[in-house]
Amino acid sequence: MQTIYLVTGLPGVGKTSFLQVLEGLKLLPEYSVTPQKIARIYNSSETYAMQKLIDDGRSFLCELPLEQEKMEQFFGLLEGKTYAINCYCMGLPDAAEAIARLVRRDRTGVPTAKILEDFELFPSNIRELSRRVESIKFFDNTHGFCLTGYYSAGKFMLSDAGHCVPWMQTVRAALLPNEQQITPESVWQTEIFERKVKENEEKSDGNRGETQRKRGKKKGARAVLHGLRRHNAKGFAGSSGTDFNAKI
Repeated sequence: MQTIYLVTGLPGVGKTSFLQVLEGLKLLPEYSVTPQKIARIYNSSETYAMQKLIDDGRSFLCELPLEQEKMEQFFGLLEGKTYAINCYCMGLPDAAEAIARLVRRDRTGVPTAKILEDFELFPSNIRELSRRVESIKFFDNTHGFCLTGYYSAGKFMLSDAGHCVPWMQTVRAALLPNEQQITPESVWQTEIFERKVKENEEKSDGNRGETQRKRGKKKGARAVLHGLRRHNAKGFAGSSGTDFNAKI
C-alpha cells in the first residue's frame, strides 16, 4: 500500500519549515516527492500535481493546512483510492505567537481574524482529521520541533515533553472526548487521598519512635561491613557462583 505523509497545522506554526526538514533529511524516498516539485516540472497547479501523483499510485509528502475546506478538497482527491495516510501536526501555544511569527517573516497575507478563527476551530478539525488517517505525530514548535504526542487507532499518548505543553491537553480532550478529564487540584482534594495522608503521618510518627529505640541495638558500621565482606567471599568463591563479568 502506498503512503501519503501529511504535514499539517494552523497558520504560522512551521508547516513549511518542517516539510523542508523532512525533505532535506531524505529519511524516506517518499519525502523527496512533493506536489510542489511535480507542479514545477509540469508547469501546473499543485492540485493538478497532487491528482497526478494519486492517479499514478505514488507515495508522496505534502503540506495540508488544518482547515475544513482544504481537508475536504484533499480527501476528495483520494476518493476510491487506497492509501495509508500518516500525519505530522505542528503546533504553537496560541494564536498570538503564530501571528507574531508571521509578522516577523513578513507573511502578513493571512488576516488576523482568520488565524484566530482557525485556532478556535482546531479541536474540531483535528478530531475530523484523526478519523481519516492512520496516525498523527504532534510536534510543538515553541523552541524548535519537539515530539509531544502520538495518536493512532483510537489511542493517544503524550511524550515526556508533551506533558508540559498546554495545547496538547486541548488535543487530548479533542481526540478522547469521552475520557474523564481530571485536574491536578481535584486529585489532591479527594477524601481517599486526605485519609491516606493522615494514615501515613501517624505511621511515620510511630516508626520514628521505634527507630530511635532500635538505634542503640544496631551493630557498628565496621562490624556490618566485615560481615558483608565475609558473606560475599562465600557467595563468589565456589564453582557454582555466577560470573557477572562474563555477561558484560
